[in-house]
Amino acid sequence: MAVVWATLFAGAYLFFSRYTAGSVAIWIGVVSHWFLDVVAHRADMPLYPNGPKFGFGLWNSSAATVVLEGFIYCVGVFVYSRVTRENDRIGKWGFWLFVLVLVVFYIADLFSPPPQSITPLAIAALVFSGLLILWAWWFDRHRTVN
Repeated sequence: MAVVWATLFAGAYLFFSRYTAGSVAIWIGVVSHWFLDVVAHRADMPLYPNGPKFGFGLWNSSAATVVLEGFIYCVGVFVYSRVTRENDRIGKWGFWLFVLVLVVFYIADLFSPPPQSITPLAIAALVFSGLLILWAWWFDRHRTVN
């Protein structure tokens, strides 16, 4: 199903943007997400609907999860910072402040108690995700691909 979702998202992006490289990146990102989830989840990740389920259970070790997620985040920041360059101060400081805010959110999440209810959590996640997407769009418009 990850391949189906990846194709739908990448196809929609390609249709609206006409940007092939971006569409390929979206496809790879969506498909790779399933493989990363298999590493983290217990055996609850189906290969296809009602198919065999996979998972290596990394989440059973909080320390290993934090190390792996931190490593992946650092690689992502490194790659983005190397393949783009800032055009102005927004492109530079907007990006690095974004990186820092995400780290602070991650650390706060590690030490926060579980939510009392899922509804406020879902609403906050939608609102903050939207704001973070807008922020990333804003500073990315002030950066250029090398």
